[in-house]
Amino acid sequence: MRLLLTLLITTVLAYGVGAWLTIRANPEVKFWTEVIRLREERIEKLRAERPGTPIILFTGGSSCAFSIDPAIIEEKTGIPAVNMGLPVACGGHYLVHQAMRETKRGDILVVCLEPDLLTASGQLETAPTATGYLLAAASGHLSEAAGGATFDLQPGLSDHLSFLRPGASYSVVLAGKTMVGKGYRYGRKNIGFGGYLEFPASEGLLPAGRSRSRELTAEAREFLRTVEEVGSRRGVKTLYSMPWILTQPDGVEVSRSNKKALLESVAEVMPVLHEPELGVHGEPQLFADSPQHLNRKGATLKSSAVACALKQEL
Repeated sequence: MRLLLTLLITTVLAYGVGAWLTIRANPEVKFWTEVIRLREERIEKLRAERPGTPIILFTGGSSCAFSIDPAIIEEKTGIPAVNMGLPVACGGHYLVHQAMRETKRGDILVVCLEPDLLTASGQLETAPTATGYLLAAASGHLSEAAGGATFDLQPGLSDHLSFLRPGASYSVVLAGKTMVGKGYRYGRKNIGFGGYLEFPASEGLLPAGRSRSRELTAEAREFLRTVEEVGSRRGVKTLYSMPWILTQPDGVEVSRSNKKALLESVAEVMPVLHEPELGVHGEPQLFADSPQHLNRKGATLKSSAVACALKQEL
């Protein structure tokens, strides 16, 4: 009995330490948790100061976080806006739910999910991802890590047991970064107005290849249909906006043709915000540290285009 009790206590302590290492000591989680906190505070403040006023919320992967400037959206539409973009590794279900959870009747939710999530099989798994689980736990919404009430999904026991273990490679990397004083690549200085993230342009950024996907997967079609239905029940207008991606100049036209076909596929399920670029751009000077992250100049152009499209829908 004493041995069994000792093993039980040891196991509980081990998972407690593991949870601290993966959630509280994780620089990436700490950064994004701060981003989430600031966004939720802004929404709460808007609700208090302007009761009954609709809010435009944008959600998607980091391409959304680095591309949509709420200040520009608000200036051009007259409606307050908040950028709810998080790492795409959070998974589509959590990305949409954590924004849908904040909506009220009359709001607008713009879904800016990366096309790869919608066109590649297996990208919209119903189980929570490690990143989504950790951010949900750190921000106080652990039960919603798999998609919560929006998709009627919650993490199971196996998820808790799996994601609270830091693993050897993570522990070694964390220890190494701590020893040399190196943290996460983004910090407080990168957090702008309304949850928008800003990063300067990078030299020698390699563009992505040609986009070849033209159709939604069956799981993506069902996913978007669910988002549209839940939004309708909540009195929330849902729209889709395709993120821009840096593309090789000789692949821009082909990629745009394919993205146009994909947007037509999306429009069969959810209204689409139509922009001339069709999610494709060939100018590196508009991008930051990845082919999906826009810098300030790029985000200004993208946000202005989205605002123009929004005005036609509202």
